[in-house]
Amino acid sequence: DGLVCIPVPGSVNILNPSTGESIRFPSGPDPLNRRYPNLLFDKTLWAIFPGYWVMGFGRDIVDGSYKVVRMFFDPSFWCEILDVGIGEWRKVNPPP
Repeated sequence: DGLVCIPVPGSVNILNPSTGESIRFPSGPDPLNRRYPNLLFDKTLWAIFPGYWVMGFGRDIVDGSYKVVRMFFDPSFWCEILDVGIGEWRKVNPPP
């Protein structure tokens, strides 16, 4: 489909390069920001902690909707999914 997911501090951007259209979603409440309150505002600090979460983007084969998956590793492991169609984050059980 050609869509691109671009995470930046404070938001997740979905871009369609063929049309130039984009949509921005808030990155949701980030528990790391409570521990490191300057994380979103100090790009130097943000670069220091890149290993605390990872993000992926794909299409649900069941209903065809696009999802953004975010996994945290601080200190426990948990996972959240953004349904691009409704624009809301929800917590899910992490993969085994």
